[in-house]
Amino acid sequence: MSANITRAELCRRAVEKLKEGGDIVSERFVGDVVDAFLAALSGALAAGGRVELRGLGSFRPVKWAARRVKPPKGPLQRAKQAGVRAVKSAFSVRFRPGAALRRIR
Repeated sequence: MSANITRAELCRRAVEKLKEGGDIVSERFVGDVVDAFLAALSGALAAGGRVELRGLGSFRPVKWAARRVKPPKGPLQRAKQAGVRAVKSAFSVRFRPGAALRRIR
């Protein structure tokens, strides 16, 4: 089993697990379910909401304010005499793992 997992691998594993339980589902159906889940997750975060998945963790949107920054003074920056630059505001998502996920080592 690979440490990295793609959307396609996630769908394949879900189909295998469902078949073990006797359910007959297609990979395409599971793919549609995964797409719908990800769309709902993205939509909630874009609207500024928090998403909590028990056992996995929670996602929350974070907005970084616009600011002015000064580049670090490394050897290349000293030669160019780089000045203060403006950085636009940005949107990011922060993930906090749930208790069950934190116990995995």
